Amino acid sequence: MLNTITFSTRVRRNLSQIPALYRAIKSPFACSYVTYINVHNLAGKGLQVYFSRWGTPFAKRMVHKCHSMKNTIITVALLVCLGACNYITGEMERTDSSATANDIHFLDEVPSLRDTSITAAVAYNNLFLDTTAVHGYVRKNSIAADDQQAIEKFYNLRNYQYAWFAPDGLTEQGRAFWNLYTYNRSKSAAQKNQPQNKKLLAIMDSIVELDTLMVAANDTTYINIEVALTNRFIRYYTNADNYGTLHQLPYSFLLPHRRVDPLKMADSLLSYQPVSSTNDSTGTQFAALKAQLVLFDSLANNGGWQPVAAPVGTLRKGASSPTVAAIKKRLQASGDYAGSDTTPRFNDSLDVAIRSFQERNGFNPNGIVTDSLVVVMNVPAEERLRQILINMNRMAWMPPQIKDNFVAVNIPDYMLEVHEGDSVPVKMKVVVGKEGSNTMMFTGDMNQVVFAPSWNVPESIVKDEIIPAMKNDPGYLKKKRMEVVGKNDSILRIKQLPGPGNALGKVKFLFPNSYDIYLHDTEAKGLFAQQKRMFSHGCIRVADAPALSAYVLRNDNNWTPDKIKTAMNSEKEQFVFVKNPIPVVITYYTAWVDKAGKLHCREDIYQHDRRTGAMMFTAPAATI
Repeated sequence: MLNTITFSTRVRRNLSQIPALYRAIKSPFACSYVTYINVHNLAGKGLQVYFSRWGTPFAKRMVHKCHSMKNTIITVALLVCLGACNYITGEMERTDSSATANDIHFLDEVPSLRDTSITAAVAYNNLFLDTTAVHGYVRKNSIAADDQQAIEKFYNLRNYQYAWFAPDGLTEQGRAFWNLYTYNRSKSAAQKNQPQNKKLLAIMDSIVELDTLMVAANDTTYINIEVALTNRFIRYYTNADNYGTLHQLPYSFLLPHRRVDPLKMADSLLSYQPVSSTNDSTGTQFAALKAQLVLFDSLANNGGWQPVAAPVGTLRKGASSPTVAAIKKRLQASGDYAGSDTTPRFNDSLDVAIRSFQERNGFNPNGIVTDSLVVVMNVPAEERLRQILINMNRMAWMPPQIKDNFVAVNIPDYMLEVHEGDSVPVKMKVVVGKEGSNTMMFTGDMNQVVFAPSWNVPESIVKDEIIPAMKNDPGYLKKKRMEVVGKNDSILRIKQLPGPGNALGKVKFLFPNSYDIYLHDTEAKGLFAQQKRMFSHGCIRVADAPALSAYVLRNDNNWTPDKIKTAMNSEKEQFVFVKNPIPVVITYYTAWVDKAGKLHCREDIYQHDRRTGAMMFTAPAATI
């Protein structure tokens, strides 16, 4: 059987690196049958790579370069013979957790009968499973009777609709559950001692790195992964030790199975009574956002607010205009402007309200009303309700181990915060991945600080930027303090030495993950003055690396502020292990609530809300 999978990777990935490509194919996709590869350069159009089984070509991969929105994206079409390769089945269903007396009964509120009313026209996901393939998987893996019943119930509710994959790759819930599941394994002593399925871990680590891939409903590869993930989800969800924000949502909202009117979804969520509350850090945020849902549900059901006409020029304190009166009415409707004043005069009270609205919507709080600010004011109440619902679902999948002390980076807010209980001792601006080089959502533990780091330049940058610069200037490498350290196929491997001009600045912060993403310093300080800070290749640049270094190493008496300063300004790379690793949570919250109970909203910079909302809701999203 031939399976076609299309991958789109961030520009910093270089799939023409043949050893890495060989490992990527051999481990998750081609099993041990792959023995060697042949490579042919196609005159600048890419690489044609033949993978052989016992000397017989059986698959080929075409690596093409294509340009989209000024970003280079490497697209790979993979044809792999998987017919003789049961890499998912057999070893896949080793027990990952054990039942306890306190286990939560799975899907008590879910009927056992199959819901055949869910068709492609109304489904959350228009990718449906072959029921015989699912039953065959269950038989092959000798899954326990109780688990079989739970899996059957799980898919009956969905009319055997995929839960974790959509036609263009993992669903947001699929990515979120895998992050939750793997982080839980890393933190739980009981889970660490359980046997792991290395094949599933390998293939999922490969899949989560991919921005998109094409999934066929009848592809046995994805059927096997899908059901394996479902079995693990059921075990995780029903284990009382894992109780958290995940259980604060009705199951049908946690894993949506059909598109629903957002107002009806809000009503269902607000009437739901969870078994108990949760004490993880996300639980407080979740409850606060749920309180905002009450407000916006009422606003949306009562027609929201009237749009404001774009002002002629800008408006500020002291101005007088009919638009000012319209703005006051708009802000009164959402509780952002107290009182009943609707005069056309831009007074002190409105100035305060405008500055607050700007700050909570990602603008510079200067009190000046511009066209772009009015555009945000005109986002309908129902669209804000949709945004709140999407972010509540996103929050529900956060690991429950994240409690008192952690580092949080919110991508759409371009900010990093260090949390210690109710306080935020460190807060700074960050630069995140540009479009096509998205910074990913995940959780890890910061365990190393690297002072005066060297930079192993990604091959995509070598190919697209450095080699052309070398042709124009033979002394380019020397000027940039770079050196050639080897070759991968025909591409030079280049390292930038520690010290002045290094792209990673004076320090980087490591937290192992599948995406090769880390925090680091930068010499390009001017970028932090920008309102929208999407400039990196996926890693996260921090505005105040010395402050973050001092905080991370605060419990290590060997690292005083003076010693940190010396190490940062050295030209000798130095690795320091963090005594007590700190959780790092990289989120994509476009709606959240601050400690004062005020709603903050941000632009959907990577279009995650738009994609997920289109799957969740019947009503189309408003154009913002």
